[in-house]
Amino acid sequence: MEKGRVLVVDDDADRRAFVALKLERHGYCVVEAALAAGAVGYVIKPFDLDEVVASVRAAHHRPVA
Repeated sequence: MEKGRVLVVDDDADRRAFVALKLERHGYCVVEAALAAGAVGYVIKPFDLDEVVASVRAAHHRPVA
């Protein structure tokens, strides 16, 4: 029985696949996107997502002193 639909977004293919596999083993329907641009299509069209799991990193992150 499907628990819900989850979108996994991460540019690291191995990490994305790992998270997707874990979610699928727990009964979730998973769709994957490597980039935010690819994920937008799932978010703006009616896809009935229940959750979004995303890797968020700032490209120009500077630690605060």
